[in-house]
Amino acid sequence: MNEKIIAVYFRSLAGALLCAATICASRLSAQIQNVNGNPGKSVMLSDMPACFEQDAGHPFGFDDYTNWSLSADDYYSVRPVGKCTLPFASVADNGVGLTFFRLKSSPAPSTVSFSEDSGFMFLSPSSTLTSTTLSFYPTLGWDSMANIDAEMNSKRIARLCVKGFVHKSIKIGVRLVHETSYNSNDIADNEILSALMPVYLQACIAVSICRLPAKIVSFDLDHDGMLDISNWTTSEMQAIINECDDNSNNCDYMIYIVSNPNCYGVLGIMDFNQRHGFIHGGGGTTIAHELGHGQGLVHTYERNSSPPEKGIDRFNLMNPTYSQNMTKLRFAQWIQLHNNQPNQ
Repeated sequence: MNEKIIAVYFRSLAGALLCAATICASRLSAQIQNVNGNPGKSVMLSDMPACFEQDAGHPFGFDDYTNWSLSADDYYSVRPVGKCTLPFASVADNGVGLTFFRLKSSPAPSTVSFSEDSGFMFLSPSSTLTSTTLSFYPTLGWDSMANIDAEMNSKRIARLCVKGFVHKSIKIGVRLVHETSYNSNDIADNEILSALMPVYLQACIAVSICRLPAKIVSFDLDHDGMLDISNWTTSEMQAIINECDDNSNNCDYMIYIVSNPNCYGVLGIMDFNQRHGFIHGGGGTTIAHELGHGQGLVHTYERNSSPPEKGIDRFNLMNPTYSQNMTKLRFAQWIQLHNNQPNQ
């Protein structure tokens, strides 16, 4: 038998962290595949008199890789070894993206004009002499790549690579589960939504939740006062799935909030490409992270077993160190999430 990695949130005495619990079973092919082609061309920003940056009002994803070390390998194999300097932005075909165009010296000596190479995206403004917010919006149904260029005197001075997505939505069923011998602690709906919505909108995915009535389930089969999560799935976990799954509300994924796991400090567990997940603490960020696993995302260090991946990109949603600030998704993660189909 091969080894399969199941990712869980883990909280130790020293603080909060993520761990990967290993069990013997067939390995799921959850690794993210190479994205066809190498979008855009790497351009050293230090050599250019201007740059495109993330605008505070941009509702979708922005990936500039600025916190990567010079020797960091892209753990999703989208970019070659070395610092990736070309920024990427995502935009839904029913939305408007924003980027801040910054001139290192303002005003510019000549007019800067903006253009894009897809023929399916509108830009505003079309030109500027100063740093400004640029809006970009695609035609409905556009699902491709485009480069936005800033040019001065017919010379490119900055580039932004934009990935357009046809808008997508997923529905998450959430149910609080009590055992007959003890009660579980709930997570408020507004906390769940405030964590899920901005994270998954980076991949142009709209998330809604369906709060289902709480249930009391006699799942503690060994009468130890805890939920057995020692593998995927234990008989106690399966007992919850059998009693608490919901097929009447067309939920794409099911989240069961259950206290007292039998592995100390574990905050949540969801296998790769699965419909069901178990949350034991940590709030909405834990749910967002575990849903990432359910949609096929690995931890940021799991493509290779050693650095440079481990410890890089510390605010990524799939970083193994638990924090409420872990909300960032990268270009390849947008692709993976948007292409994922729920496992029914």
